[in-house]
Amino acid sequence: MPIRSMMIETLEPRLLLCGHSPANAASIASAGQANTESSLIVHANDAFGQAILSPIVTTSALGGPPVAGSLLNAVETVDLANSGTATERGAVILNIFASADGTVDDSSFLLATLKRQVKINANQTLVLRLKIKSLPSSMPPATYALLAQAVDSSGTSDAASGPTVEVAAPFVSLSAPPSSQAKAERSR
Repeated sequence: MPIRSMMIETLEPRLLLCGHSPANAASIASAGQANTESSLIVHANDAFGQAILSPIVTTSALGGPPVAGSLLNAVETVDLANSGTATERGAVILNIFASADGTVDDSSFLLATLKRQVKINANQTLVLRLKIKSLPSSMPPATYALLAQAVDSSGTSDAASGPTVEVAAPFVSLSAPPSSQAKAERSR
């Protein structure tokens, strides 16, 4: 029996069904089933492949606890993994957000941005470092998750989790002026 194949067009990745009549192949593909005991072989046939980027903040150098609005010199390490089937080539914007609720949304604070041309092969990881110069002065004291976000030509992907940092409230440290006895000792 000769093997016949056909392409079934769907919005899902294309399926190549080998060894079945067109009617049987269409019914199996639309039902999302695969008969493993017969000669049916289902192949993912994405001619172009797709890069799937997954960013995550792996290490945080924010000392504890930083104060909102203060100057910092922290370097955050982000692993940008490509779990897709194609190489990612081109511009990627990498953001680090501080989020009190664990999601990147309107209540999150942008801490750092890096735009870079990358080449990440399928199943490879690129390690990037982003410098955080200061925390926004509008950040209230709380515990925040540091979440990475990657934006490329195919869309935006957010990290599911990341390290946490506790942000302290701004404070003023007052000290008393030196006493007259201390002044006398210093003048000797």
